[in-house]
Amino acid sequence: MPDNGESVTAQTRVRNEGDSAFVLSRGIVVLFAVACGAAVANVYFSQPLLVPLGHDLGMSPALVGGVVTLTHVGYGLGLFFLVPLGDVADRRRLVVAQLLLLVVALAVVATARTAAVLLVGMTATGLLAVVTQTLVAFAASLAPPAGRGRVVGLVTSGVVVGILLARTASGLMADLAGWRSVYLASASLTALLALVLCRVLPQHRDAPPTTPRYGQLLRSTIILFARERLLRLRALFGLLVFAAFSTLWSSVALPLSEAPYFLSHSAIGALGLIGVAGALAATVAGRLNDRGLSRPTTGIALTLLAASWLPLAFTRSSLWALFVGVILLDLAVQAVHVTNQTLIYALHPDAGSRLIGGYMVFYSIGSATGAIAATSLYAVAGWGAVCTLGAALSCLAQLLHCGYRVRTTVRSTGKHAVVTDSVRAAGARQVEGLSFAVADLTRDDGWTEAATGCEYVLHVASPFPAQQPKDENELNGPAREGTVRVLRAAHAAGVKRVVLTSSFGAIGYGHPASGRAFTEEDWSHLSGPGVTPYVKSKTLAERAAWDFVKEEGSGLELAVVNPVGIFGPALGSHLSGSLRLIQAMMNGTMPGIPDLSTAVVDGRDVADLHLRAMTAPEAAGKRFIAAAGDTAPFAHIAATLRERLGEGASRVPRRRLPSLLVRVGGLVVPAMREMSGNLGLVRHVAATRARTELGWRPRSTEDAITASGQSLIDLGLLTR
Repeated sequence: MPDNGESVTAQTRVRNEGDSAFVLSRGIVVLFAVACGAAVANVYFSQPLLVPLGHDLGMSPALVGGVVTLTHVGYGLGLFFLVPLGDVADRRRLVVAQLLLLVVALAVVATARTAAVLLVGMTATGLLAVVTQTLVAFAASLAPPAGRGRVVGLVTSGVVVGILLARTASGLMADLAGWRSVYLASASLTALLALVLCRVLPQHRDAPPTTPRYGQLLRSTIILFARERLLRLRALFGLLVFAAFSTLWSSVALPLSEAPYFLSHSAIGALGLIGVAGALAATVAGRLNDRGLSRPTTGIALTLLAASWLPLAFTRSSLWALFVGVILLDLAVQAVHVTNQTLIYALHPDAGSRLIGGYMVFYSIGSATGAIAATSLYAVAGWGAVCTLGAALSCLAQLLHCGYRVRTTVRSTGKHAVVTDSVRAAGARQVEGLSFAVADLTRDDGWTEAATGCEYVLHVASPFPAQQPKDENELNGPAREGTVRVLRAAHAAGVKRVVLTSSFGAIGYGHPASGRAFTEEDWSHLSGPGVTPYVKSKTLAERAAWDFVKEEGSGLELAVVNPVGIFGPALGSHLSGSLRLIQAMMNGTMPGIPDLSTAVVDGRDVADLHLRAMTAPEAAGKRFIAAAGDTAPFAHIAATLRERLGEGASRVPRRRLPSLLVRVGGLVVPAMREMSGNLGLVRHVAATRARTELGWRPRSTEDAITASGQSLIDLGLLTR
C-alpha cells in the first residue's frame, strides 16, 4: 500500500444517520488533538497553583494535597465508568455532553468559596476530563486501518502538549490574573470546543446489534483483559513507562528549587516546553506502526527511556544534561503510548472505548505510583535515588518487551509470504521476529536444524481434512511418524518442552452412548463406532508422542492441547472444515439443519492455551481439552448466526433436515455417509482443567460462532 501521506485527509468516510458522507480531514484531526489537550490539561492545572489556592481558601497543607489526589481519583473513576460508554452511545453526543458538564465543573472550581466545594469541583473535573480518551477512541474509529496509527499519533500529540504545557500556562495566568482565571479561561475554551465539535463531528455509533446493559458493559472491560494477552502486556507497558514519566515530572521541581539553581516556579514550569518534543515522537510512532513496525518502535523507545536516566542523574551539576534527559524520556514515553493505543484498538474496534479506557486505568496507576514513590524517595535519599527508581522501571519495561522470537517450518520457501500474510491477518502487526525453516513431516531432513536454539516447540500440524480419505494410512503415517520426527529433533536440540496439538478426536470417539462428559483421562476407542481415519490418526499420533517421551525423551517435557471444533475469524480464503460449515449455512447451500452437534472453541483461544501450556510449569505431562463450553447442536449454531448477524445471515436455514433423508443420502454421498454415523449423538465435554490449572478464559461458544460468520462477511467469502 503506497504511503502517500494523505490517509488522514480525505480518505476516510463514514455514514451518519442522514446518510451523508463525512470526511476525516487533517483539520478535524487537529481539532481532535486540540480538544484532547484542552481537556486533559484540566487535570494538571492545579499543580503549580496549590500555594495560592490554599491561601485563598484557608486550606491546611494536607488538605491542599487532596486537590491533586482527588482530581486524579476522579480521572481514574471516569476511565472505568464513563469511557466505555463510547462503545454503545452516539460518540458525538457523548463527547458534547461530557464537555458541557466539564464546563459546569470548571465553573464550580473557579467560583468556589469553601474547600469542600473546591474539592467536589476538582473531583468532577477529573471525572469528566476523561472525554480525552473518548475522543481518542472516536478518532481511531473514524480512521482507516492503514492510517490509524497516524491519526492516533496526531491526536495523542495534542494530549502530550496539553499535559506538559498545563503547568506552564496555569502558572503564568495565575501570576497575571489569579488562580481562578485559569479555570474560567478553561471553561470558556471548553464551551467553545463543545460547540465546534457538535457542528463538525458525525453521529457515529459503533454499538453491537444487541446493546449490553451498563453493568454488562463494565464487566466486559474486565473480560477483555482476561482474554487478550496483548492488551494485558501493553497495559503493563503503559503502567511502567508512565510510572517512569511521573517519577521525573513529579519530583524534578525539588532539585531545581534548591541550590545551586533556586529556580522560580515559572522557570520550572517552562521546562515543560522542552518536553513538548514528545509530541513529535507521537506522530512518528503512529506512522511507524502503520508500516507494521510497532515492535521495533517499542524496543527502541524503551531503550531510549532507560538511557534517559543517565543524563538526568547529572541534573544537579548541569541543566543541559537535564534538557537532554527530558527530551529522550518524553520521546520514548509518547512513542510507546501511541503504539500501545494503536495496537489495542485494533484488537476489537467495536470495543475501542473499553480497550482504551481500561488501558488508561493502568496509565493512571503508573502515574500515581511514580509520583508517590519519587517524592518519598527524594525526601529520604535524594535525587540519585529518584533516578535509580526511574531507571529500574525503564529496565523492567525493556525486559518485559523481550518476548519470544518464532521460527516456523514450511514445506517450501514459496510458503513464506503466505504464512506472513496469514500472521498479519491474525492481528500481528509486527512480524520481524518470525523466521522460517524448510521441513516436511514425511522426511527427516531439516527438523534438527529447525529445532536448534529453540526453548519450546509447538507441533500444530495435521489439520482436519475436507473429506475423509479412502486409505486411512494417508493420514495415519504423516500424523504418527511426523510427530515422532518433531519430538526426536526437539530432544536432540535440547528443547525444554513440546506442546502438541492433538484433538478431542483422541478423547471422545468410539465410546458407547452414556451421557457422561469426557475429560482428559479418556481415550478414543479406535474399534468403536464413529471413528474416522482422522480420529484414528490423531489418537495414534498422540499415543506415539507420550510413548516417545516415556521411552526415549529423557528430560523433554510434553504438554498436549486437545481442541474441539475450532471456529473464530478466518485468516483468508483457505477455510477449515468448521468454517466451511458456517459458510454453507450462510450461503444457504445447506438445505436444512441436520441433527448433529459439536463443541466449539475460538482459534484465538486455542492459541492462547498453547502459550499457557508452553510456559506454565504445572502443564508438563498433561492434556488440556480446549472447549468454550459443552456441545452445541447445529441448530443452536444456526440460530446464533441469525440472531447475531441479522441480514448477513438471512440465508441460514431454519428447517430441520430429517435424519432418514441424511441416511438415505449417505448411500451415495460420502459427506452425508460420514454424518449418518453421528446423527443424534451428543459427546459432552468437560474442559475444566485448562481453566482451573492454567487460568484459561475462552470466548463463549456464541462469540466464536459470530466471529466466524462476521469474518466470512468481511472477507467477501459468501455468495451474493
